[in-house]
Order: sequence, then structure tokens, then C-alpha cells
Amino acid sequence: MKKSQKILWHILLWLLVFIPIPVALIIIFEQNLSKIKQVMPGLNYNLPEMIWSWIIALINFLIVFYVFYFIIHNLLKRGHINWRNILLTVSIFAVLVVQKWFWDFVPAINTKGLTFAQRFANITISICVFTVILTLIQGCIALGFKTILAYFDEKRKRKELETTNLKNELTMLRSQVNPHFL
Repeated sequence: MKKSQKILWHILLWLLVFIPIPVALIIIFEQNLSKIKQVMPGLNYNLPEMIWSWIIALINFLIVFYVFYFIIHNLLKRGHINWRNILLTVSIFAVLVVQKWFWDFVPAINTKGLTFAQRFANITISICVFTVILTLIQGCIALGFKTILAYFDEKRKRKELETTNLKNELTMLRSQVNPHFL
């Protein structure tokens, strides 16, 4: 697959899958705000804050997606999965999870008047597990997308190789034919 085609697939993936989901959630939330406030009476709704959270989450998802797409995929695709690659993969994954905590969840927790250590202490086990699972899902999406693109690229290369082999065989057979025989 050509580089321009891969870029086009990435743009389509972001425009058709990853951007409409949060927008749809915001629209659904807006339409059902009265029902949500009945269920959650203490909810303070702020549309600009919600949009800002969505932008932060999208940037975070971009980081996770492309780290998995380029780095983790290359570490795991090599034929020799050794302890160094596994340790590097786990370390990168841990950094991604921790940066998600600080980007997504720490600002959402009520942090007025709290020190950095107190804010970090507010992160519960359920938030940690949710972040790990969310990062794994995002990574699996990236690895799946990379694998699909690699499959089509390999299929195209194989077809080109077969065509080249057939042309070479035909050229070789033509050169072996005795012109006096014809």
C-alpha cells in the first residue's frame, strides 16, 4: 500500500470512527440533560469543560494509538520476542497508563486546595483498572489497524512478485526458443 493511501486510511479512520463517538456522546448528553440531572442531582454540567475534556482525551488517544502503532508493533513483530522487548513494551505501556491518569482522571477529581500527593492519592483502584483496560483497548485497536494495513500491503507485494516472476519466466522461455525452429 502506498504511503499516500495509508495516510488517507488514517484520516478516514479518525474522521469516521474516533471523532464522531465523543461528539455523539455530547449530543446525547445534551438532549438527555434533564433526565440525567434527575438521576444525578448534584451534577454540575459545563459544555466548554466537556469539550475540553474531549479534546484532551482525543490527544491522549492519539498518543496511545501511535505509540502502539509504531513502537509496540515493531517490538512485537520481530521474530525474536526476547525479554528486552517485553520489558520495553511493559515500560512503555506503564508510561502510557500513568500519563492517562494525569491527563484524564486527575483533573476530573475535585482538586481545589489539594497538593500533588493528595491528588494522586485520590486515584482509586477502579480508576487504575479502568485506565489499564482502556489503554489496552486503544492499543489493540492500533495493532489491529496496523495489522490490517500490513496484510493488504503484503498481499499487494505478493501479487507484484508473482507478476514479475511470470514475466521473467516468459522472457526466459522466449530466449530459449531456437529462432531456426520457428
